[in-house]
Amino acid sequence: MSKMTLEKKESLHSYLYLLPGTLVMLAFVLIPMFMSVYMSAFNITSLYGTWTFTGFGNYLSVLGDSRFWASLGRTVLFGAWGLADGFSFGLLWSFMVARHRFLNLYRYIFYIPSVVSSITMARLWNYVFVPTDYGFANSILMGLGLVQTPVNWLGEDMITWLVLLLAFYGAGGGMTLVLFTTAINNIEESMREVAKIEGASTLQTVFMVELPLIKPVIVSYLILSIIGSFKAFENLYGLAPNSVGVETIAVYLYRNVQNSSMGYGYASAIGVVNTLIVMIIMEIYTRLPGGKTE
Repeated sequence: MSKMTLEKKESLHSYLYLLPGTLVMLAFVLIPMFMSVYMSAFNITSLYGTWTFTGFGNYLSVLGDSRFWASLGRTVLFGAWGLADGFSFGLLWSFMVARHRFLNLYRYIFYIPSVVSSITMARLWNYVFVPTDYGFANSILMGLGLVQTPVNWLGEDMITWLVLLLAFYGAGGGMTLVLFTTAINNIEESMREVAKIEGASTLQTVFMVELPLIKPVIVSYLILSIIGSFKAFENLYGLAPNSVGVETIAVYLYRNVQNSSMGYGYASAIGVVNTLIVMIIMEIYTRLPGGKTE
């Protein structure tokens, strides 16, 4: 038997290195994904009961469900708002501190909000805005004489505005600041020097030199943020578990699994439709001028 060549050995080593990650991806991503698509074709009230084949029946029910469309609207609203303030504040903070000598300190400070889990922070906000006179926010307002009766912060009339307000918490911090400051600092200083020689102001240098050069990072951030907005669950459900006003697609899917008589098949169909919507948005985005990272 001939000895294995160096090239074949390197190829074998490469496959061996990729094998653990591939197995994890297969077990925890691909198999559940295909299983979800399969389940969406059945009416499943119990995983261990009878699965009744419905074909595209669940999908037709989803598309005719007004509550699903309302949850899609909230998903788009909350996602667009969160993307706008996160992106704008992220860029602003990044250009302010990117070349500061205390950059690492700023990174630690702005990263702190992302260290706390979303569900924990959501429950803390829930305690702050408990709609009684013992709630933290209400006790302050009533103590100052600004209101006479407790404000129902978690009621259907207020919850949407509360979610939009809380989106400013940690906006632009976390990985956003780390990604953007790293990208800014990776720009060759000679590019800025050329712009100064040409008479460009600091603001012109930012818009004409630095922003175009960090475009791949910006595009990646936007794509990940859009995907994340369609998966938003913990921060909303933890804030108001029983409120329809926080019912995004992910929350609606979860509630269908927990409480709906439609069962797991219907919830799976919601998940598949949600995935298709994200794929369509990504395809449209990448086909727009400036949508690609190259």
